[in-house]
Amino acid sequence: MWKLLLLVSGSFDYCNGQMGEHAAFAFHRELVKTVYLPNLSLIDPLVFLAELGFAVSLMLGFGVRLVATVAVLYSLHLWLGLYRHPGEWPWNYVFLAIVHVLFAVYAAGRSLGVDALVRRRAEGSLLARMAALIG
Repeated sequence: MWKLLLLVSGSFDYCNGQMGEHAAFAFHRELVKTVYLPNLSLIDPLVFLAELGFAVSLMLGFGVRLVATVAVLYSLHLWLGLYRHPGEWPWNYVFLAIVHVLFAVYAAGRSLGVDALVRRRAEGSLLARMAALIG
């Protein structure tokens, strides 16, 4: 919840500032400094909603392939952004990305999740074909 309290705590601002100083590549540092930091009031709730969406989707097993693929990109962004930070172990984000890759490859959610229900109910329909692509 600390990400929603940007104006009160400044934690999200601090973390993105660290990413602007310790990113692995100069273009990433510049992206954070010129795009993210000036627009934190817009990005802060979007990041919170994205992370909440990842969690809910993966717990319910709904759209797992699509969500896990986006989460891989998100994790790699964090990995590259905090790669040179002295207080972070950046390989945590690589391991997180690997877990999301496994979710996407094995289509977790197709046996006990909502994706399984959608596929069973809409056998042969357009909805089933869409569920096969994203779930």
